[in-house]
Amino acid sequence: MLPRSLIALALFGCSAPNGAASRCIKPGDASVGPKATADAGPFTIRLPSADSAIPVPSIDSKTGGWTGRGHRITYDYGSYSNPLDSLSGLLDVRRCIAEIGGHPALIVTARDSVGRSIVAGHWARLHDNPMGPVSLTMYGVATDSLGRVELLSALRDVHFKP
Repeated sequence: MLPRSLIALALFGCSAPNGAASRCIKPGDASVGPKATADAGPFTIRLPSADSAIPVPSIDSKTGGWTGRGHRITYDYGSYSNPLDSLSGLLDVRRCIAEIGGHPALIVTARDSVGRSIVAGHWARLHDNPMGPVSLTMYGVATDSLGRVELLSALRDVHFKP
């Protein structure tokens, strides 16, 4: 059996730590346990079945998130979603581009100053509304390698509604 860190690396082939974008390796199936589909309105995401929805305050966009054993992921769907181009304070930042849910996504992995894994994704310009282009940003924090695998797997399982 492969170590969980190798499974996580197999999900996305990201660039070197200098942050230069590259094409991701096509993700393989890395299901860690039972999954359930969560409906977030404009998109769905497959998460560990034991995850619970959490509220996230919002001013001008649709937001929310989920938390589970060793991980938490939040989303911001709107005209002012973070494009993930400035991630100050993070270490070992890696970026790659993958097609997920029929749209190109910027996937970022990193770690914070206390060693937690950061996994984020940004889908730019999904459509336009009167406020401008609408994008989706998801940002996850994991306390261990299993949580990191769960976050990468969840990002891989985002699907946009027509």
